[in-house]
Amino acid sequence: MYNIAIVGSGQLGSRHLQGIKTASLELSIEVVDSNLESLKNAENRYNEVGDNQYKKDVSFLSSLDDLSNELDLVIIATGSAPRFAITNELIKKKNVRNIVFEKVLFQNEKYYHNVNNLLKSNNIRAWVNCPRRMYDYYNTIREAFRKEDKIILNVSGGDWGLGCNSIHFIDIISYLTGQTEYSLLTNGLNKKIYASKRSGYVEFCGILTGFTKRGDIFNFISQENSSTTPIVSIVTQNQKFIIDEVKGYMASFSDNSWKSQIIQVPYQSQLTGNVVEAILLNKDIKLTKYEDSMKLHLPLISSLLDFYNAITRNDSINCPIT
Repeated sequence: MYNIAIVGSGQLGSRHLQGIKTASLELSIEVVDSNLESLKNAENRYNEVGDNQYKKDVSFLSSLDDLSNELDLVIIATGSAPRFAITNELIKKKNVRNIVFEKVLFQNEKYYHNVNNLLKSNNIRAWVNCPRRMYDYYNTIREAFRKEDKIILNVSGGDWGLGCNSIHFIDIISYLTGQTEYSLLTNGLNKKIYASKRSGYVEFCGILTGFTKRGDIFNFISQENSSTTPIVSIVTQNQKFIIDEVKGYMASFSDNSWKSQIIQVPYQSQLTGNVVEAILLNKDIKLTKYEDSMKLHLPLISSLLDFYNAITRNDSINCPIT
């Protein structure tokens, strides 16, 4: 029986927990959170999922100290602010073999390097949960491109959480193009800071523009006070894809004709079981490796922090997004 822990039992943590219950493995699952109400909600969500033939033991804990000393996999699903301290404490106190981190990883640039060193020195494998690489339609798009095709990727919609969610689409750009180096322009962002839906964090609206080293272009457009559905468009010289992930629809243009199709956008609870099996059984793991995701995170964190400090006239070393 494998030992798995989830640190943080909020919205994402509880969905990971539901997904773990579907895994075709016998598992001991430990969920830790200092918020007892959050733990109870996670327990209720766990009980909503039916049992399968593989035995699962689950326990709900309020302290990292209460976790088993040997952990085959830990999913760290807290917000970004406490994640470094939690990761550091966890690795010092427990023998951890594999970690899946939620994003945005950390707010402080030095933490990325500190954790990278911790992972290497403790021989821990780690990935970051940017799961669109697992979505069938993005793999269809990737297979349709030639490797040399440069792309223009736009995400445009009403207040879709540009600070929180841009890393998902930067990750997809990297997945589609193979590029890990890029630069950002923040001069199109609205010159104000917005409160995030998550307490203690901030958001941004306006236009964030980026360029990969080879010349791919992306624009993230978040419209203030709008609830317009975000639309993703991916364009090459010969092809175009338009994706509405909310409505589950994709239109594609190639060979001078348009085609449309229904797409399935999986819930996190439908993905985590497969991720757990892949990691523990050493199968193909589709999530982004930590070191690769670190490279994708750092320009975003640096650019948004500089913008945040300029607008707030602050000198913060932490970019308060999650």
